[in-house]
Amino acid sequence: MPDQLCSMKIVTSSGEVCEFSEEISKSEFSAAKLSLGLLDDPNSLDPNRDQICIKNWVRTDEPVSFTQLQLEQSRKSQRQGAIQQYEFRHGLIQNP
Repeated sequence: MPDQLCSMKIVTSSGEVCEFSEEISKSEFSAAKLSLGLLDDPNSLDPNRDQICIKNWVRTDEPVSFTQLQLEQSRKSQRQGAIQQYEFRHGLIQNP
């Protein structure tokens, strides 16, 4: 998996966006990959346990498309979906 990664952006808790790549700094990029656990043996990855979530947010000047109520309902639905996925995977691990 490390060979497939060419760059990454990490957002700190203060909101600062840090970009890492071999072109910017090879040592920092290696450290960032290590912090994600991407230097493990790819054969040791367990798809039921090891997950990387990627979200790409695009800033736009378009008007807001959700009301606050719609946004809350969407988040609730996403949480329920995540819980169902976890329970399904956990069930598969317990009863293969």
